[in-house]
Amino acid sequence: MTARTAAVAVVASVVVLLAGCAGPDFRRGGPPPFVVGTDGPDRGALARWSDFPAGRRPRPVVLLGDPASAGAGFTDGAAKQAFAAKRLRVTATLPAGPATATVALPDGPAELGVIGAAAAVAALARPLAGSADPVLVLDQVRYAPATFPTDRGPLVLPAWQFSGPGVLGAIAWPAVDPAALWRPGENPDAGTTAVIAGDDRTLTVALPTPAGGACPGRPVVAFTAFTAFTAEAVATPAAVAVGLRAAGTGSVVPGPTRDDCASDDVLRYAQHTLVLDAPLGGRVVLGPDGAVIAVRRA
Repeated sequence: MTARTAAVAVVASVVVLLAGCAGPDFRRGGPPPFVVGTDGPDRGALARWSDFPAGRRPRPVVLLGDPASAGAGFTDGAAKQAFAAKRLRVTATLPAGPATATVALPDGPAELGVIGAAAAVAALARPLAGSADPVLVLDQVRYAPATFPTDRGPLVLPAWQFSGPGVLGAIAWPAVDPAALWRPGENPDAGTTAVIAGDDRTLTVALPTPAGGACPGRPVVAFTAFTAFTAEAVATPAAVAVGLRAAGTGSVVPGPTRDDCASDDVLRYAQHTLVLDAPLGGRVVLGPDGAVIAVRRA
């Protein structure tokens, strides 16, 4: 693994000055290569969300990551691996459930269609034919609400919950009609959060920031000129992409070796505040890598 070295000044609404670990030769100038998202917002991600109906009521639910909630975990590694691969055998009787359910969505309550347990199993599990790998057996099913991560924070939805001898708790799958969901399973979670103020335009978001400190036993690298990174946003009627842009260039020179410092490879974040072009409304917020950022209201 390449060691890391840098010192940067991050400027937006907040300024963070951090010194990093020693690593590649940066004397040719330019920003440290390990800073995430220094090319600004991901415009390609905006294009991928161009057909998102941000103004629809009810607005589609944007689930983050895998729609299947694993509950409290599994009894052993084989059960966990079987779940990850969706090698599931459901032996329970599969009820139809109600036709609709009233759901408290971020933009207000809505009556949504409900799928039966058989449809949930079809979406949750993969075919087992020809596989000799471990299988997770689910011998119980019930219709009950569960909490799922969305781009507007945790959301309680009606769900089909499956349990069995290898599961601690239950595996939940959203029971709402797929028409109410936006491309479930295709929305990566950015792993960070944002807050939208009461004016619906002031967005405070945590973005990746270089780690401080220097690697023990390695040369300290000092900037002869600091590189500034400014948070900015690019928006469309469907989405808002945020990211850091390098506002200048810097060069570095190696310093003396030090053994009295500490370092790690943890990715750290700093808060940045942006004023959007227009009210956020139902638009999705995208991070530097195009993944979806969960937004909550102040």
